Amino acid sequence: MTTNPECRGVRELMDSYISGELTVESNHEVLRHLERCEACRSELARRERTRALLIGSFGDAPDAAALEARIAEAIDREQPIWKRVARYGGIAAALAIVVGAALWFSRPVDAAAYVDSVDNHIACALQVPPDVAYDWERVQQSLAQPYNDIINAAPHKSGDYDLIDAHMCPYNGRDYAHLVYRSGPHTVSVFAEAATRGRLPSSHEPERKGFISTGATTGGHQVFVVTEGATPPPQSVLDDLMGATLAFVRRLER
Repeated sequence: MTTNPECRGVRELMDSYISGELTVESNHEVLRHLERCEACRSELARRERTRALLIGSFGDAPDAAALEARIAEAIDREQPIWKRVARYGGIAAALAIVVGAALWFSRPVDAAAYVDSVDNHIACALQVPPDVAYDWERVQQSLAQPYNDIINAAPHKSGDYDLIDAHMCPYNGRDYAHLVYRSGPHTVSVFAEAATRGRLPSSHEPERKGFISTGATTGGHQVFVVTEGATPPPQSVLDDLMGATLAFVRRLER
């Protein structure tokens, strides 16, 4: 284990670097370190080989049924009947975890997810005129399937923040449902979209252009709440907006 603080920092980022999840700045920092550190280059090569072996062993779609059958057959040959019954439940649970993890980590990473949510907040929500108020008819005409009912699921007021607009918001190849909240001069965006580009990055810039994006995923969808970095709303407001939107997209997936 390295005792060099710089090496320790790079190795903490190494798995995210391999997965393409780092910001441009962090990526360059890792590359600069690797250029001059042979030990970390060797560690990187080792992790890349391990990752390739893991992905290769599962393939694109692990056959859980076949794997479970092979394990069960082996147990049948070795164990008395009472032990077989007791262990099959554990096998199924373990297989679900292993196969689920393999499928999840083999998905591509949506590296631009957080960046796009902040940039769209700036391009769209911050351009909404200050005198705009919520209009049911306008909102109904601006939303599209499957998000038409999102305004009935989302809070129209949370703390001091009022819902002032909701619409479909195409941006950089994405198709967001966009809810805009405002409290005086402060604006918050809530975005919901289908997770067609892959899983969310495990790390991202904590603040971009003065704004913070908090993301969460349900597997089929991802939700972002974008707030001002200097004057964010209370945590209760963030929890309210995120929780209601996640509950809505989960219903879409049933």
